[in-house]
Order: sequence, then structure tokens, then C-alpha cells
Amino acid sequence: MILGGSADLDRDSYQKLEYCIRYETKVVMNKFFFTLMLSYICSLYTTSFLPANSMADSNTACIEFIPTAISPNGDGINDEFRIRFSCKVGDYMLEIYDESNELIHQSTDHEESWNGVTANGPAPEGYYSYVIQYRSSRHSLPEREEGEVALVR
Repeated sequence: MILGGSADLDRDSYQKLEYCIRYETKVVMNKFFFTLMLSYICSLYTTSFLPANSMADSNTACIEFIPTAISPNGDGINDEFRIRFSCKVGDYMLEIYDESNELIHQSTDHEESWNGVTANGPAPEGYYSYVIQYRSSRHSLPEREEGEVALVR
């Protein structure tokens, strides 16, 4: 997975995969998101180009995916802010802050998600900061990720 960067397909590779490439672009709250799907023979490789702060270096981090936007409207698509891990984690803590830097959600269960609801009801559309702290089975030291998630209603 390539995150916060770019990838180059040389002309020969692109021509060989010409009929196997699918991409999607989306603008959410004035931020551009690009998803590229490449299929080659019997395998499928998907990568997303996301803001650099949305995930740590995939060579060292245990986090496989952090959503950059959620739309909790009940359609089953991007309804929750759920972190996907590629290894076992412990000592997990997720904190989500509103634009005033007030803590609106906190969890110590890495399988729990946030659906855009606070103690006061549905959170308004906007950007929310998150802090993820955990220990992974790959490293003995605590790891920390920070970023933003857009809430779209």
C-alpha cells in the first residue's frame, strides 16, 4: 500500500495493464482522494493515495487502514470510523476530538468503531482529529498515529 506519496507506472507496464486498471476520485470537504485498483492475471492489488498524515509508514506500522472520511447515513458504505490492523495490538486507545479540541469519543477496544455520534447526539459535518495509541506484536515500544477524518452527512 502506498500512502501519502505517489507511484509511477512506466509506459510498458501501463499498456500491459490497460484493461485491468480502475480508478475512482472523490472530493470530500475540499480534499482530493484517489483510489487505484490494478488487477494482473489472477490477483488484485488495491492502493489508495491519501493525505500523508493518514497513516504511518507501512513497513513499520501495524495499521493497515485508517479511513479519511465517513458518512454515517445508514447505507452500509463508510458509515463508521474503524481502524484495520495487520497484526495483533494491545494497550489500545482511540481518541477523537472536535474542531474545538474537545474529546468527543474515546475507546480502548480496537474492534470498536465510531459512527459519528457523541454523547450529545450526532456530530455535525466537519473535520475531526484522532489520536491512536497502541502496542503491536511487531514492536515493543508504544506506537502513535494522529490525523483527521472528515464527517460527511
